[in-house]
Amino acid sequence: MTATINTRETELHWLALRMTPGLGTRTAVQLIETFKTPEAVFRASRSELEAAGVSPGLAQSVASGCAFDDAVTQQQKMSEAGAVVIPLTDPRYPVRLKEIFDPPPLLFARGRAELLGDLALGSWAPAGPRLMELRPRRASPRI
Repeated sequence: MTATINTRETELHWLALRMTPGLGTRTAVQLIETFKTPEAVFRASRSELEAAGVSPGLAQSVASGCAFDDAVTQQQKMSEAGAVVIPLTDPRYPVRLKEIFDPPPLLFARGRAELLGDLALGSWAPAGPRLMELRPRRASPRI
């Protein structure tokens, strides 16, 4: 996937894509892989969407642009809260998160979003038996 610069218009298209009824994470990512941008997804005809593997009902939902009103409202709320959208194609999107089986097509962030790229997801966190060993030790002095 190619890196993109987020304009308000691009952000609006990402939000509309994510808010389209019936459009799940995998299908949204599949559409972005096929059409490259959310704008191109919404410019696609029903037959092009169906050729990309989308059901006829979902193709109609995407082609109708029914999610744009909700996306405009969401974008306004995000702006008021100082939040930004970080799509899968954004260079700030954490590389390790892209590598999971079902990465979310959008992340929402406030503050220094450029730091997301530095996240070491799961690289140091105790897991499994080690986590269970730590809890009794911490709790036992209090009992």
